[in-house]
Formats: sequence, C-alpha cells, structure tokens
Amino acid sequence: MDAYLAKLAGHATQVAPNQIDLGGAVLNVTVPGEKQPRPLGEVTTNEYNSPYCIGRADYLFFCAYQYEDFRGDNIGMYRCDYYVIPWYTRGSWENSQTEGTRPRTYFLDGSSWLMPPAHSEQARNVNWAPVLRIRNC
Repeated sequence: MDAYLAKLAGHATQVAPNQIDLGGAVLNVTVPGEKQPRPLGEVTTNEYNSPYCIGRADYLFFCAYQYEDFRGDNIGMYRCDYYVIPWYTRGSWENSQTEGTRPRTYFLDGSSWLMPPAHSEQARNVNWAPVLRIRNC
C-alpha cells in the first residue's frame, strides 16, 4: 500500500486496509498469496456501491488488472478522468461502460491509442510498462 501511495502521491487516499481511492476510481490490492482482491475490514464504496473488479467489470466500469486473465491488483474506473497505471506487468483490461464508450491509453513516448468501445476486453498480453495513464471515457 505504501508503494502505491508514494507512486500516486497527491492523487490517492487509503480508505481501507487494501483499498485506495483515486477520486473517481478505486485501486484494489490483492492480499499476498491470493489471485484477486477481497474486502478487508470496512470497505468504503463509490457512488455505484461497487468497489471491486473481481473477474469481470461491473456495468459502467472500466477495469485495469495488474495481471493477465483479470487477476491481481486492479483499478475500477467509474468517473470520467485520467488515471495513472502503476504497473510494469503483463495484464488485462475490461471495458463495461455504456455502449460505445472508448477509453484512450496514453503512453510514455507521448503517443496514444483509442481503445475498442464498450463492451470489450483483453484478457492477455497487455503490456502495462509503456502505459502512463488511461482516460476511461
């Protein structure tokens, strides 16, 4: 949690033992030895009352997963904004926002990619290393 809070300095607040509020998105952290996050203690939720992207993205969410096959830490984005991707792993994503919503990925080299419209997903081979941030809408 400390590493995430340091990397996201000024843009993140820890709201539960394994949950960080990103102001329009929620970063959920996996308990060591497990494949997906789960609630620890009292979990605060967003306006949609759904803090997790466990296995599948809830409707109106764009979910970025640290690892392939929708596993590991994840960021559930529900408010239109730019969100830093803090991983350098091979991951996955799912866009379950309103029909036709197209996120844009911004890369460290200054380029960008307009992602496929909702509902779409990529379960494997998402290289997060060159990704700076995502605008989910």
